[in-house]
Amino acid sequence: MNQNTILFIYTAYSTFVKNDDSILSRFSLVKKHRYRQGKSLRRHLKSQFRLAGWLLKNIRSANFIYCWFADYHSFLPALFAKIFGKKFYLVLGGYDVTYIPELNYGSHKNALRSFCATFSVRHAAKNLAVSDYVRKMALERVPEADVMTLYNGVDVKIGTADLHAKKRSPLNFNRGQRKHAAAHSPERHRSILRCCPPTAGLPLYGDRNQRRGQAISGTHSQKPRHY
Repeated sequence: MNQNTILFIYTAYSTFVKNDDSILSRFSLVKKHRYRQGKSLRRHLKSQFRLAGWLLKNIRSANFIYCWFADYHSFLPALFAKIFGKKFYLVLGGYDVTYIPELNYGSHKNALRSFCATFSVRHAAKNLAVSDYVRKMALERVPEADVMTLYNGVDVKIGTADLHAKKRSPLNFNRGQRKHAAAHSPERHRSILRCCPPTAGLPLYGDRNQRRGQAISGTHSQKPRHY
């Protein structure tokens, strides 16, 4: 049985990044690289050189590259994927397709940063936008980009348990919010399964996280079960 090798690039190991790493690791060999951001040019140059060396070392054995957010750190992965003929998947969170001048907010607030983000979105095999609004913003900036909405998974059990334990918790969900979050979780699995091509023969079974991991890595049977 062949195992996927995924190059996983991020800037901060947040909850959603950690979740994707954990799920992908169940079905693939995930090689992670953290791009360390900074305000100084020297810091970014150092981080870019480190990233370039890491990519050169690992990209030949990789099936595809999975990157969180379009910014300075996504440019080289997109470029190397294009040069070496690898698939490049990019998660779009909102900041990376936005510029609000009055707040000086967004990845497009300077020309170089905007170029890096736009190049990444344009050359991604699939851009995974976390909401319909983010997808709309991405397509306004790069109309030819391949973008689909793929909501982040939400553990609604945490919100439900916390609702009884702590009245003013930020994780509290009302009934409508829990229903909305629960509805999006299986859709995320199905959507990733549709966007990533199969490469191995693992059966599609188990809990939702397992199915999402199989979908991202493209590891499912020739006759997948419907769920």
